[in-house]
Amino acid sequence: MIDRKKAAVKNRIRRFPPLRFLLNAWPIQTGTAESLKREVLEQFSPPPKTKALLDRTEEWNNPIVRNLTIITAVYNGESYIRECLESILFQETTYDYQVILVNDGSEDHSEQVISDLLHHPRLKYIQQKNMGLSRARNRAIEEIHSEYVLFVDADDHLAPGAIQLLLDIAYVKRCDVVQASFYMEYEGRKAPRLELVQEGKLYNTYSVPGYACGKLIHSKLFSEIKFPEDYLYEDSIMLHLLYPLSENIYCTDQLIYYCRIRPDSESRKQSPRALDSTWITELMVKERELLGLSNDERYLDFLIYQMLINERRQSCLPNRIKKQVFLLNCELAERVGKAIYPIQPFCRKLYETMQKRDYRSYRILADWIYI
Repeated sequence: MIDRKKAAVKNRIRRFPPLRFLLNAWPIQTGTAESLKREVLEQFSPPPKTKALLDRTEEWNNPIVRNLTIITAVYNGESYIRECLESILFQETTYDYQVILVNDGSEDHSEQVISDLLHHPRLKYIQQKNMGLSRARNRAIEEIHSEYVLFVDADDHLAPGAIQLLLDIAYVKRCDVVQASFYMEYEGRKAPRLELVQEGKLYNTYSVPGYACGKLIHSKLFSEIKFPEDYLYEDSIMLHLLYPLSENIYCTDQLIYYCRIRPDSESRKQSPRALDSTWITELMVKERELLGLSNDERYLDFLIYQMLINERRQSCLPNRIKKQVFLLNCELAERVGKAIYPIQPFCRKLYETMQKRDYRSYRILADWIYI
């Protein structure tokens, strides 16, 4: 996903001479002496107080008794949950697996739909009051007794033979993560988009799709981390923490997952909670340090891309908040880039504007570059 965006940016640079000028000749100036006013951001939308790293008292060390646990959390998913569960429960496979379904306080008819399948021997059902996706997933992770885990969103579904294919690869290749190809079905659009991944072992961990769903993950990776609760954009742990902790990530071009994408509503973009995308990025940078993960040029490139994605999510926030987000991003980028420099030219130029606190140049470059 990240590599595709990089290729699109490079094509745009070749096609538009003004952008080549911006990258190669735009004068970077020292910005004003304005410093980050963190209290402005915290008053606008306070950061959650949770974290992704487990305390010693939370460490997960369940005995392994099966090959796979599939985790699905549902909240008001009456329209899709039956298709989802049937695609999971009726897989033909030689492997032993369990499905943990967490009902996160649904207020529609999800429970009635689910009741028709509760008799299935593979299904374990957990009910809780509405606490959010992260807490629902973490609750299920506490119950797993398997070597691998697979997350499936309640409005998605698996292709036939998905479990057999993923586990065959995992055991033969001794994988920590297996990423397969998948369909992206966008609501409101007629044609789905096929996301193909190239077959083979992956060496750049920041080029894997950042969704938690649709990939096989070794359960040992959740012995140190969990999904940060009360945050939006909880899947940030995948690219920042989980993939870098993995020793062997393998990709297969076989299609196994159908992902339904609901576009962010304008109301969500206008919500102060859009600031969560910056808060969780800050949390990930700090917790990488606590885990002892090294920062290299590829991570700095990825981090700058992530900041651009965050800005798109925050497009409707007030300008005074955007300026403070820029200043916070400057501090995070410098924290990661102490002894390194971005590889990609457009990331390098953006990084220079951050070092100089040149918000005007940063805005012009970012508005041109982001695809």
